Amino acid sequence: MKTLICAFLCFIYLACNAQVQDTTTYEYCEVVSITKNLSPVATVDAVNVFIDFGNGKVFTPDDPMKDEKGSELKFGSQIDCLNYLAQKRWKVGQTTTFFQTGSLTQRSISRYTLSRPKYRK
Repeated sequence: MKTLICAFLCFIYLACNAQVQDTTTYEYCEVVSITKNLSPVATVDAVNVFIDFGNGKVFTPDDPMKDEKGSELKFGSQIDCLNYLAQKRWKVGQTTTFFQTGSLTQRSISRYTLSRPKYRK
């Protein structure tokens, strides 16, 4: 009986130590891409990519992001933007796409929520 109780207490001790709490803090980013002129008449679609890091600054096609060298980053598509952010350790968490249709044109609006680990406490 003593052996059974001792084995049970050892199992409980090991099970309690096996649970390590994840203290990673994440930062988030949102990429919104608006594709205009998705009509059969238009041959080239215009894509505008907006990037919001949540610090009050939203990067737009008129006010683009800059890389480490200070060069402006112009993204030709939302995938160009997502590939660039993936190189910076951002991971896509959620995507949403919807369409707005007008009389001659329609547009696609895609939202991408990204995250990456900031630090561990």
